[in-house]
Amino acid sequence: MTNSTPNNINRRTMLRSTGIIAASGAVLAACGSSSASKTIARVGETPEITKLGEAAVTDVVLLRTAMSVETMAHTILTDNAVTSLVAK
Repeated sequence: MTNSTPNNINRRTMLRSTGIIAASGAVLAACGSSSASKTIARVGETPEITKLGEAAVTDVVLLRTAMSVETMAHTILTDNAVTSLVAK
């Protein structure tokens, strides 16, 4: 049994078709309508920046931060995945 239609799809044809499809998509995206919505930041536009309120840094805040850093360092230094790298 023979195939009556030749197979005309080869690598070069496939790459050419893919390039044409990608270029067409880029042209359609560039020519599409732009929305008036300002929800997504675009190149050259910056969103509104709200200032944070003034927070008092007390001894309790410093102690909590120091304890968090100490706990993180302890967790990292006792992790077997990290200590096995140092032993090599």
